[in-house]
Amino acid sequence: PYSVILTQGSGANITIQNGKNAIVYCDGAGSGAAVVNALSDLQIATLEVTGVAAIDGAVTVGGASQFNSTVTVGVNDTGYDVQFFGATSGAHMLWDESADDLKLVGAAGLTVAGDIDVDGTTNLDAVDIDGAVQIDATLSVGVDGTGYDVTFFGDNAGRYVKWDESADSLLFSDNAKAVF
Repeated sequence: PYSVILTQGSGANITIQNGKNAIVYCDGAGSGAAVVNALSDLQIATLEVTGVAAIDGAVTVGGASQFNSTVTVGVNDTGYDVQFFGATSGAHMLWDESADDLKLVGAAGLTVAGDIDVDGTTNLDAVDIDGAVQIDATLSVGVDGTGYDVTFFGDNAGRYVKWDESADSLLFSDNAKAVF
């Protein structure tokens, strides 16, 4: 194979003919640049880049990859879609750059082991809470003129108190009572 050492500021271009092998070294001292032309398939067993590597085109990595620092995709105000696929067909996580949304698609779900802090409005189509709930501020159900039924169940089967929105009344089930 050919070995070439580029020194700072050399600005040298390297052209390797088809079918030839080459190892290109840069001394890392500055602005030396290597341009490899005329290769249809470049295979490298180990590649170590110190500094910035700019790749203009697609990159396919067939093995495990590890990033030991920040990974940035795109630049501010010019993003890209990023997808993470799971083991189930059609299930994936998508950062959709045009919608500025993180989407869980198909059967993809979200499991959170810690707390969730939401600053803003959260719209949920259905909620199933299996543990205790504490509300530290005003609770409103519906809006003025458009309410909803609200039922509070007791410890005994069949006993509850219900706000019936259509009757605009507080109803007590059999043997349920208000104590003042």
